[in-house]
Amino acid sequence: MGRFIRGALVGFLFALTVGVWPAGASVSNVRVTSPTSNQVLAGTYATDGTPSGFGVNLRGTANASCGSGFSSIYFTIAGPKYPTKTFNVGSTSTNSWSGGPSTPWDTQPLLNGAYHVVIQVSENDGFLCTGQSTSAYVDAKLANPAQAPVWSGSPTPASNGSARVTLQWKKNTEPDVIEYHIYRSGPDGNKEAVVNAASPTGCSLSSNTYTCTDANFPSSYDGNYSYAIRAWRLRPAYNSTENPKTTCSTSDPCVVSQSNDVRQVTLTAPTPSPTPSPSGSPTGGPSTTPTPGSGPTLGFGPPLGPVSGGGPNVLSFGGGGGGSGVNPFYSGTYSETLPYTPKSVIVGNGTSPSDGKQADTGGVSGSPPNYRTIMLPVAGGLLAFLSAAHVRRLLVHF
Repeated sequence: MGRFIRGALVGFLFALTVGVWPAGASVSNVRVTSPTSNQVLAGTYATDGTPSGFGVNLRGTANASCGSGFSSIYFTIAGPKYPTKTFNVGSTSTNSWSGGPSTPWDTQPLLNGAYHVVIQVSENDGFLCTGQSTSAYVDAKLANPAQAPVWSGSPTPASNGSARVTLQWKKNTEPDVIEYHIYRSGPDGNKEAVVNAASPTGCSLSSNTYTCTDANFPSSYDGNYSYAIRAWRLRPAYNSTENPKTTCSTSDPCVVSQSNDVRQVTLTAPTPSPTPSPSGSPTGGPSTTPTPGSGPTLGFGPPLGPVSGGGPNVLSFGGGGGGSGVNPFYSGTYSETLPYTPKSVIVGNGTSPSDGKQADTGGVSGSPPNYRTIMLPVAGGLLAFLSAAHVRRLLVHF
């Protein structure tokens, strides 16, 4: 027993003489407690655009056994395209410490992705202490939504009354917005169109403003239509237990913004109605000047289903009609074996249906005419007497 005590005393005196102390014995329990490992960090935007929850409070713990506390405590954070940022806590004489910096980590302007959060502590030098430094870390996932897109103006119908609507909104400031979803609700139901943020086929991007033309409407397109837009932002891979898993059209994990304010437009077809613009998917590259009546148009498809992370899916849009192939400028039938149908015929100058003049044949007898003459207004008010055979040829021509 005496020999053991003498050995321990010699070891103690040797440690004092050469300044050596067993490594790792004086600092313990160093941990980052906020954020936690693999925690998904996400702020929110209120319906009026007010942000909240983007400030993350950094917290940690550390213990010192020498009885003199810590000379320095600080956090460092590194992430995608993000220079290492330091949050200094300072020093403390407390042996058992927990806490963090007074300034939260502001995540709102950052790219979504994985971030490396490190705590570093150094003990105070002193009796039996060597000023040991120790660190610990966690990796957290930043998955903030984008702000709701901002309209550059209300949806604008074509001035000629055709089934075309021009949409304009401002490009989001977040660099990792991958696509925009346009939602339309109207007499033809709910529809949805997807616009790639970087390569907006069917739209143009100029001076940070997107311009798109919606020409996918049913053949009878009169009515009120409501529009809203959401931004879909790229985010890191989901945890295996996280649900639901929202993905962009590229199958990349995404987080969805609130929709912007709903804007309405009324379409009224002229009388007589022109043939609606043909429907279809986007063709060609981005248009430089997509105005009503020209340029590529949006391709609306069936709703993609409910989304999460940005409020209810209030609107949704899908493929529209675009005409049944019937010429609305033709009416009336006649043959030698069928009864004559007294409707109207359109008499035009051969250049445009809208230039035609309508001749009312309602006063003609329901039986086929027999070499009787009919007076019709022709080209600028000139009158001509035509035989029934001329009428028949005129109707067949139309």
